[in-house]
Formats: sequence, structure tokens, C-alpha cells
Amino acid sequence: MVTDSAQTAAALLRLAGLDPSAYNLAEVRHGHGEPKRYDDAETIRIRNGDKFVTVRQCAQVA
Repeated sequence: MVTDSAQTAAALLRLAGLDPSAYNLAEVRHGHGEPKRYDDAETIRIRNGDKFVTVRQCAQVA
């Protein structure tokens, strides 16, 4: 649970149990084609109804 409405992208990734060096945080916005990606140190102001996804920075291909 997030109690502070302003968090860094890295802090939110860690809260989700993910390593910020391996994942990026992106916000899905209504009416925008691509999610907005955030840098790890970027502060995000979270509002009710915001939607976020994680994006893996790189993955091996079989």
C-alpha cells in the first residue's frame, strides 16, 4: 500500500518486489498510444485511478 502520493519510480518498483536496474515503470494514459516511461529517480505523483505497468529493460531470446 502506498501512503505517500509522491514516490520515485525506483521506490514504486521496489514496493512491487522488482529490481529497478532490470525494470522500468511506465504510466498508461487514456488516449495516448504509448505508455509514459519514468526514469528511476523521477518523482511520480500518484492519483486515484492511475495505471502503471512494468517494462523489462532486456530479456534473453531463446
